[in-house]
Amino acid sequence: MKTTYFFVLSLVISTIIQAQVTLNPSFPTRSDDVTVTFDASQGSMGLKDFTGDVYAHTGVLTDQSSSNSDWKYVKTDWGVDDPDVKMTRKGTNLYELSFNIDDFYGVPADEAITHLNFVFRNVDGTLEGKGTGNVDIIVPISQGGFSTLLVQPADSRVVVAENEMINIKAEASESATFTVKEDEAILFQKTGTVLDSFIVAQSGFHNISIEITSGANSDTLSFSYLVANADAVVEQSAPRPNEAGIFYPSETSVLLQLYAKDKSYIHVVGDFNDWTPTDDFLMKRTPDGEYYWLEIEGLESGKQYGFQYLVEGNLLVADPHSTLILDRFSDGSIPASVNSDFPAYPDGKTTQLVGVLQPGAPTYDWKNDNFNKTEKTKLNIYEVLMRDFLEESSYENLKDTLSYFKRLGVNAIQLMPVNEFENNDSWGYNPSFHMALDKYYGNVESFKAFVDAAHALDIAVILDVVYNHAFGQSTLARLYWDETNNRPSENSPYANPIAKHPFNVGFDLNHESQPLIDYVNQCLRFWQEEYHIDGYRFDLSKGFTQKQSNDVGAWNVKDDQRIATLKAYYDTIVAINSDAYVILEHLGGVSEEKELSEYGFMLWNNINHDFRNVARGSTGNLNGMVPSDRGINELHLIGYMESHDEERLMYESLQHGLSSGDYNLKNIETALERTEMLTALYYSIPGPKMLWQFGEQGFDFSINRCENG
Repeated sequence: MKTTYFFVLSLVISTIIQAQVTLNPSFPTRSDDVTVTFDASQGSMGLKDFTGDVYAHTGVLTDQSSSNSDWKYVKTDWGVDDPDVKMTRKGTNLYELSFNIDDFYGVPADEAITHLNFVFRNVDGTLEGKGTGNVDIIVPISQGGFSTLLVQPADSRVVVAENEMINIKAEASESATFTVKEDEAILFQKTGTVLDSFIVAQSGFHNISIEITSGANSDTLSFSYLVANADAVVEQSAPRPNEAGIFYPSETSVLLQLYAKDKSYIHVVGDFNDWTPTDDFLMKRTPDGEYYWLEIEGLESGKQYGFQYLVEGNLLVADPHSTLILDRFSDGSIPASVNSDFPAYPDGKTTQLVGVLQPGAPTYDWKNDNFNKTEKTKLNIYEVLMRDFLEESSYENLKDTLSYFKRLGVNAIQLMPVNEFENNDSWGYNPSFHMALDKYYGNVESFKAFVDAAHALDIAVILDVVYNHAFGQSTLARLYWDETNNRPSENSPYANPIAKHPFNVGFDLNHESQPLIDYVNQCLRFWQEEYHIDGYRFDLSKGFTQKQSNDVGAWNVKDDQRIATLKAYYDTIVAINSDAYVILEHLGGVSEEKELSEYGFMLWNNINHDFRNVARGSTGNLNGMVPSDRGINELHLIGYMESHDEERLMYESLQHGLSSGDYNLKNIETALERTEMLTALYYSIPGPKMLWQFGEQGFDFSINRCENG
């Protein structure tokens, strides 16, 4: 039986209120009393059918906010049982909270409130109710004057059966004339403050506009719909068999191939087709049903095009292999002096994150590929968090600092994650797109120039990479999503619905699934081939397991499959560069570490606790710095006094230092002298070393202060 669907795609919308939240009155100003109603059956549905108490985690956006993620005047810390934000249950999945906006948030009168922000939660925050796509709920408030609101369709990804009604509900802050048009032909008109009607889908693609006029005031709200036939998908072998990604057959064309088993049809939308999902952009499916592909020709060489996949008419995702991502909420807070080399987000055309393709992209002229790379056992690694290391965090400024590293004796710089992560203010361990360079620190050209300049000084560049997990914006999570349980679905080829180990954050990736293995291998090849980086530090490498472990003891048991998984990734890396550095944050399970070390891996070796004890005047055993003390023969243990994850030695001394007579380790001069002595001892022990940024300066800021920005 033929199955036909149509979907509603949100286009130019002046103001749209998300379906799971409504306000009464509809157009409140900051001085008004307002009732917020939350429908838990809409949006991410993380609290659907929940029977316990529901709380509003809420703040505002003001004219001082740098982006839609820059909440101000947030009420109550996360996970706190605060009666001020506890909602009143009004029925199944319906909750209310009433307050006066000015009194509730306490925003100064000279600071304008533009939006109310919400995430709903249970008392401890383990369950969340968010917007469709697992995003924050952002609701505008009136600034006075004429305002309009499109209430329905509120979700740009609505799928209904053929010939069902599309409900339309629009509101105006004063009596107005509503004129509803389909492709510029008037369907009907109505006068009042509320339009509540419907249309029936016709075959093909159509634009719907709602023109709202009141005297000299006017506004237009719009959306589009398409009747799409899943049976129209053409089955044909892909040009690149069993491979996903973005490829360029010529300087004016692109080949898109996406692994999407179990999906029935997918359109490509983007700047090249005005974000219109027509039959010409319906992807072909391989005969085995696992891959969708489409070749797009006639593009302009060198031009950047935003694009997405529209999956089954109701899910917009960026290609997981995208190398540049546009984010409407975060891009605005990137300083132009750091990076302006990316197109504007196609606001009003689409929602969610957008990938960018660029046929005929300019190539970088590498000058220093044949540099003198230091052997593994003599590495002096400097760990850098771009966000905090420089006043203006940019690759250009980091390049200008290379002479400092050289004088310090550094021969390798290890960058904490710089691939695309959620928001801008982050350590980077919340990855969303593993092949995209995050724009917050600079563009592709500036990063390549930094790597090239480092090589000119015989300094290697090592990337901290995060393949244990992905976060909610990632296509690896969103493409196969269980909305009922707010987690990856059971049929996800990328992520486990429930994490396999106790230290997981985000969504746990399945390293025994071939599509995920293929994806990681592509990422590893890409950063070496495109950016000429010299190695990787794998974050939380012990998480690459499919054995269920709910405690550390079970997690530490030798896992032969985990070892095989890591060895296979190692082989991918050294096939491109036999001298590449491959470092694991494995931390425990000596039998695994010994086997991995003998294969060629280097391993993080955390001696921070003992060094901190010695720094503050207590006793510590520093023998753990020596590989043989742990039964490992190779000098592949990277011992460190500090890392991004550990408390700083100087802070420990100044806060908890002991004293004897006039010798007081809470005295800064005494503490610095003791740390100098300890550093001299540290560097006399054979083997590779790592220095956390500013450790050479006696960095005395607590890890908690750094982590919180």
